[in-house]
Amino acid sequence: MTMLSQYTHKIQLDRNNYAVFNNLIFKPVILSKNEFDQIKAGDLSSFSKQNIKSLYKKGILVDDKETDQNAYRILRDSFNNSPDRICLMYLIPYSGCNLACRYCFIGQIDNKKATFMSIETAENALRKFYNHLKKNRIKKGQIIFYGGEPTLNFSVIEKISNDIMRQKLPIILSMITNATALTDEMIKICEDNHISLGISLDGPKALNDYNRFFKSGTESVYQKAIQTISKLKKTSVDFAISLTLSQEVLDDNNLLNWIKELDVKNINFNLLHFTHKNEDWKSYYQKASRFLFQAYDQLFPLNIKDDRILRKFRSFHSEKFTVNDCAAVGSEQITIRPDGSMTICHGYWNTNEENCGNINKDDIDNVFQTPVYHKWKTNLTVNKKKCLKCPAIYICGGGCPKQSESLFGSQTHVDSPFCIHAKYTLKELLKRQYKENTKGD
Repeated sequence: MTMLSQYTHKIQLDRNNYAVFNNLIFKPVILSKNEFDQIKAGDLSSFSKQNIKSLYKKGILVDDKETDQNAYRILRDSFNNSPDRICLMYLIPYSGCNLACRYCFIGQIDNKKATFMSIETAENALRKFYNHLKKNRIKKGQIIFYGGEPTLNFSVIEKISNDIMRQKLPIILSMITNATALTDEMIKICEDNHISLGISLDGPKALNDYNRFFKSGTESVYQKAIQTISKLKKTSVDFAISLTLSQEVLDDNNLLNWIKELDVKNINFNLLHFTHKNEDWKSYYQKASRFLFQAYDQLFPLNIKDDRILRKFRSFHSEKFTVNDCAAVGSEQITIRPDGSMTICHGYWNTNEENCGNINKDDIDNVFQTPVYHKWKTNLTVNKKKCLKCPAIYICGGGCPKQSESLFGSQTHVDSPFCIHAKYTLKELLKRQYKENTKGD
C-alpha cells in the first residue's frame, strides 16, 4: 500500500508551493499544494510513473510502515555502531584567565586556584593522541589549545607545536585566544608552526569592552586585541575573529560595517550559550538566526566568510546526514585538563564532573570503556523521538548538551534553543534555493 513516509515533511515556499522531503534523506521536491494534498489522500492518478518512482526513491512515499522503520534503523545503527575514534583533542594549558567576560561559556574562573599543564602532561597527551590516530588509520587529527587563556602558559604550546613540526605529524593546530597577551615572539612561533588562531572580539570598542574586560585594571581589552590583529595582518598566520552574538551585539546596527572596516576575511559567529534557566533564549535565538543570514548577505560578497552559516550551507547541499554540530556529541573529541584528567566536552574542563581517566596513566582507548564516553557517543538526534519528528534533523547536529543541562536539567534533553536556529535555517535555505531555481520563470 502506497503511503506517505512518517518522516515526510513540507515547508511552504510561497502561496501555492511546498518543499516536500523525507527528513532523514533530505532530497526535496517542489510540489503544489494541490499535488501534495492528492498524495496525502493516496490519489496518485495525476502523477506519471516516473514521478512516482522518484517520490519513492527520495523516501517521500513508502509501501508500508515497516519499510519506514527499517530505513530509520539502518541510519540510527550506522551512527550508534560506528567505530570508537577521537579525531580532535582540546588541550587546556592553563586553567586561569586574565579576563572576566560576562557570558563565559566555561563559567567563572578563579585565578587563585588556577593550575598550569606541565610539559610532561602535554607530551603524554600528544604521544597518546598520535598513537591513537595511527592505530585507527585516521589521516589527520586536530589539537585546539583552549582555556582559560592558553597563551598564559605558552611554553606548552611552543613545545607541542615544535614537536609536531619536527616529527611531521599529521596534526593541525589551532588556538582560541583573547589575544591580549600574545607577544611578538608568540606570533612568530604561531607563524612558523602553522597555528591558526580564533581571536575573541565582539565588535567596536564600547560594545566589546562592555562584556569583555580585564580582571584587574581599566585597560581596554579591545585596544589590546586590535593591536595584536594589526600585527597578525603583517604575517602569514591564519586567523579568524571569534565573535559572540550577545544581545548587545545583535542590537548594534553598525556591527556589520565595523566588520567590513576591520578588513578580516574570516568570522566565526558564536551563538550565546544560556547557563541559567530563563525564557530569554526564545527571542534571542530567533533574532540571532535572522542576523546570521543578514551577515551572510552583506559579508560573503566581500569574501568575508562565517564558518557557522557556511557549515549549514554545506549540510544542506551535502548528501550526508549531519550527526553532530560539535565533535563532543558523538564522542569524536577528548579534552585534557591541566592536571591530565580527561573529559569529552571542552565545556566541562572547569569542573570536576565528567571525568573519564587521566592521560598521564591511561591511553585514549581506555576512555571508550567509560560511562561518560558512552553517554556522549549516543547523545544523538537519531536517538531522540522528538528530533525524529523535526524537519531540520538532517542539517541540525543536535546543538549543545551543556546548554540543555543548564536550561532543562539534562544533557539528553533536546536543545530547544538550537532547534529554533536549525528550523529557521532550513526554511531560509529552502526558500533561497527555490527563489534561485525559479528566477526568470
